[in-house]
Amino acid sequence: VEHFARCQVLVVPTQDLQRPRARHESSARLGNSPKGRTTSDLWNLLTNVAGFEVALHLDQDVTGQVRPEDTRPRPSTTVLKNADELEAVFSGQAYSHDYLVARQRRFEQTEQCKQSWAMRQWEEIF
Repeated sequence: VEHFARCQVLVVPTQDLQRPRARHESSARLGNSPKGRTTSDLWNLLTNVAGFEVALHLDQDVTGQVRPEDTRPRPSTTVLKNADELEAVFSGQAYSHDYLVARQRRFEQTEQCKQSWAMRQWEEIF
C-alpha cells in the first residue's frame, strides 16, 4: 500500500450499513450476486487498497435508545481482523450508537493531520 497524502476517518452507523445490505441480499437470492462477496470486496477495499484499520465502536448510550437486551459494554471499540468479522457486524443485530469506524493507518504527519479532530478522537479510542 502506498503512503497516503491525507489523513482520513470514516464513521458509519451500522444500521445504515444494514439497510442497503438487505436489498443486496434480496438480489443475491435471485442469483444476481455471489453470497459474501460484497463483504470480502469491501474488506479488501478498506484494508488493502485504502489502508484503513476497521473497528466496531459501541458508543455510550446517553439518550436511552439502546435496547435493554443489548448487554455489550459501552463505550467499547473492537478492531476487526478479517472479512468474516465484518460480515458478523453486517449480519448481527445493530442498535443505535453502534458504528463501523475506519481510520487510516498510514498517513503523512502533516500539520493538517496533527490538528485533525477526527484523527485525535479515534487515536484516543483505538
